[in-house]
Amino acid sequence: MKRIFALALSLLLMGTPVFANGPHGDSEQGNRISGSVGQGPSQAKKKTPSTLNYPGPIIRNVERSSGQAFPAAQEDVQVRFVALAGEAEIDTESGILEYRTNGGSFAELPVVHEGNLVFAATIPGQVASTLVEFKIKLFDTQQVVSFDPAERHFYRILAGSPQIYDVREPLLNNGRSAYEGYTVSVEGIVSADVRDLPGNDNLAPRILIQDSFTREYSGLVLYSSSENDPIRGVERGTRIRVTGTISELNGATAISDIQSFTITGENIPVGTLILAPDYLTGYDENGLARAERWESMLITLRYLRIADFDYSAIQSNGTFEVLPQSENPVQLAAPLMVDLRYGNFAQENGQGDVRYSLPFQGDLIESVSGFISSRANETQLVPRTDDDFGELTYTEAKDYIVHSTSISSFPNPFAEVTSLEIMLAEPANAQILLYDLKGKLVRQIADQYFGEGQHVLRFESQTLPAGTYHCVLRSSLGQFVHKLVIER
Repeated sequence: MKRIFALALSLLLMGTPVFANGPHGDSEQGNRISGSVGQGPSQAKKKTPSTLNYPGPIIRNVERSSGQAFPAAQEDVQVRFVALAGEAEIDTESGILEYRTNGGSFAELPVVHEGNLVFAATIPGQVASTLVEFKIKLFDTQQVVSFDPAERHFYRILAGSPQIYDVREPLLNNGRSAYEGYTVSVEGIVSADVRDLPGNDNLAPRILIQDSFTREYSGLVLYSSSENDPIRGVERGTRIRVTGTISELNGATAISDIQSFTITGENIPVGTLILAPDYLTGYDENGLARAERWESMLITLRYLRIADFDYSAIQSNGTFEVLPQSENPVQLAAPLMVDLRYGNFAQENGQGDVRYSLPFQGDLIESVSGFISSRANETQLVPRTDDDFGELTYTEAKDYIVHSTSISSFPNPFAEVTSLEIMLAEPANAQILLYDLKGKLVRQIADQYFGEGQHVLRFESQTLPAGTYHCVLRSSLGQFVHKLVIER
């Protein structure tokens, strides 16, 4: 039995296509199912979850009918999924789909076994401006409930055409779109073209669009892997309507597999939103990085001081950190990284090449603009060209050092051991505490006096289960939160 479960789990992790050989293409051989095909709604049975401590059925490849991200008003929505047996046979008559609208009470619908490993249920059509949330429960013959990696699924019935905000609405609290894998058509203004963001060996050229320059969650990446794709010819300031598949690529929500696009306007001014750096660091009350809401949007930061500088790295398209110019920069949860690896800057040693004119640590930048990107759990501002930098001011004292107060880790995610790096702006008694996503304290890592500057602590996950945690640095200098991800 354990080998059968291991096989099921490995299939889940490999992401085997749900209907590779037609609607009932998955073989029933090797999976154990108890009950009849075509189980009707009136025959669904109520189940009470068992307390047995072994894996139940695994839910995967949950799909909605039509493949469109946003169903039409009053359109019935069929939900289909694959179930793999755990330690015991699946009870095909036990399936329940629970759904609710606009945060109300859950209603239950029976799940029909269509044959082989495929199950389905139909959610009744809803009126416009309705948010539908649903989750799936399936039991085995020992009444052990199923495991669905996604836990909850969402879709919204819109009153009009989709906006970028609708695609990126933070329904899942993990930064990913709730509509990943579905088709959508949206319209926006190109705020960076492939000449602005030509990419490098690790990242393909990108096009970014926005349909608002002030509203959060209004930026998207357009991705095409083909050098000859006509969409790579669109220029900054062009308004386009594009149809494609919603994806998550390199830490950003994107539209890939572009089916078509139409130019609806040209030479449109591209706006930028001026933000303070602390809007882009730390986490909100739901544990989601604050920078997530500004992802792929053009942002301008003003009156900055270089906090950490590696001149050789800058010259080779590296990165540097910035802090506000204020006298008390420790109010910022962590320095913000400015990443010069993906923009289009002047040729090496060329006149005006920002990589060769940046000041040293402690010097000032009047402003810098760019796009918000999150890679390797780090928020970055990605300028497009040299013109995205305002006036640079050089200080005479090159030994000026700015210490921020922050906490970070490497590697992250990790399995067993990671290094916690804390930086203190001044000496302080500090605690380092680990909380789960429910706010429960699960580990006190340190409670001691630290001197000014950098400190590195070894942290072992030991018996902690896989998942996301918040590592909190708490002292008289403030409270700073860092997300830790344990993988098994």
